[in-house]
Amino acid sequence: AIAWLAADYVAMGAEAARVEDGGIVFSVGRRLRATVARDQIARVIVPAWTDLRPGRLPLLNITKPALPNVLLVFRQPVFLRVLGVERPVGRLALHLDDSQGFLKAVESLLCRSSL
Repeated sequence: AIAWLAADYVAMGAEAARVEDGGIVFSVGRRLRATVARDQIARVIVPAWTDLRPGRLPLLNITKPALPNVLLVFRQPVFLRVLGVERPVGRLALHLDDSQGFLKAVESLLCRSSL
């Protein structure tokens, strides 16, 4: 278990989310590897504590225990493989080193898709 935790911690230091033309590619340590199409993304925000409360859309804070500085809200829950288990995710919370750059890139992606 200690070796897995160490490997996960080292892998989390790598790029966790990458914005591409078709959507966002997530690679969060050994916890999550997934691609979400841009048409599945409703919005991206800097979350307030009220955005992180349990609600109608299931929330996943994938970089826990870090405090999330980015929240992606999906149009409807998407199924993501988390730690080897498929689960519905309606809101995905992340802590990213360059959160402002990520927010701008996703907003640009969403603007391009609405044209």
